[in-house]
Amino acid sequence: MLKLLATPFTWLLRNPAIVLGLALGGLWLWHGWRTASLEQTISETRANLTTAQQDRDRARQAAQSYQDALANAQYEREQTELAIKALQSKLGANESKYDQIDVDIRGASAQQDGPVAPVLRQTIEALP
Repeated sequence: MLKLLATPFTWLLRNPAIVLGLALGGLWLWHGWRTASLEQTISETRANLTTAQQDRDRARQAAQSYQDALANAQYEREQTELAIKALQSKLGANESKYDQIDVDIRGASAQQDGPVAPVLRQTIEALP
């Protein structure tokens, strides 16, 4: 049996052109397979790159939107703080007027004081 297998191999080894042809054919098949594999990898990588670039662009747009919203919120906060300060200043000026009116009322003489309708007295006393 071994002799039957040895005869074809011996014939192949005596014909180097056939061995070289088989070797080159095998290399050509391996090269084709490897090239197709690399082309598939390149295609997948390009698709992943496109997806990553789209994700990056969406993230940049979201970041810009958040940055704009933050700038608007900071501007609104500054305007609110200015309005609060203006209102506090106005209230402070009015408070000194109210304090003076309270002093004048409490320091009024008996001649200047007189009967007042209860509802009017309650309203005046309720004023800050």
